[in-house]
Amino acid sequence: MRPAAEGPSLHPDGTMCLEGTSSVPGGSYRPCCPVLAAHLTTCANDIRYEYWPRRRAWFLIVADGTGDGVRIRFCPHCGAKLPRR
Repeated sequence: MRPAAEGPSLHPDGTMCLEGTSSVPGGSYRPCCPVLAAHLTTCANDIRYEYWPRRRAWFLIVADGTGDGVRIRFCPHCGAKLPRR
């Protein structure tokens, strides 16, 4: 992860790398397990989970550069129901 002063890092194709950023529900959100927590700040070219507030749902990000995702309702690692806020 790069310091913020250097600006966002870019992939070779020019798209912004999301590593080090996250999208989770507001308030005092706590991940249900350490594995899910580790995948909240990874690059979209890795396994990454995000909460999309406009849809009020969790998504597994599709790493094809389109910004799409597959909706998930339960943690793929521990099975806990993911919160909707």
